[in-house]
Amino acid sequence: PLQDVYDVDSEPMYVGRIESGSLSVGDEVVALPGNDIATISSVEIWNDTREEAGVGESVGLRIATEAKLARGSVLSKSPLPKLGKTVLATLFWMDPRPLSACKSLQLKCATQEVPCKIEEIERRFNSSTLELIEENASELAESEVGEVKLVLEREVVYELFHEVEELGRFVLLFENQIVAGGIINECPS
Repeated sequence: PLQDVYDVDSEPMYVGRIESGSLSVGDEVVALPGNDIATISSVEIWNDTREEAGVGESVGLRIATEAKLARGSVLSKSPLPKLGKTVLATLFWMDPRPLSACKSLQLKCATQEVPCKIEEIERRFNSSTLELIEENASELAESEVGEVKLVLEREVVYELFHEVEELGRFVLLFENQIVAGGIINECPS
């Protein structure tokens, strides 16, 4: 995921962290969510130019082709991550105010931020025992776990948590305060 874009020597430098795989000079990547094709012309780490960088490394990239890249863009080689406006997730509710279906929130996944709504609380669990409290619940209370359907205002790039943790976990905000943390379990078809 791209963290930011800087102007370095009058050229854009795209900075971010490699969360899976590797990137090399000459690689052709897809910039999501826009599906622009970009060719990497330079990989830089702390003023050192490299041919390749891998998982866990924070990098600066220069792109040989013109592509629409901004904070929140995800660069990927095949196979491409998922892209969608609806996800099924498990979340831990941390706010003293209960979570109800249709509540408007802000989702942060990697460097992406998007308004969202809880469309459905499919299951509600006791977080201490993981005992099922209720199916088709109307709300989650503080410290409860829920399996929910999230509907996002626009498409985001994500992976299932068990495939790529960094693109499969998120936080939810309400009035600029973190109210829940969660993981993406499924993408509805």
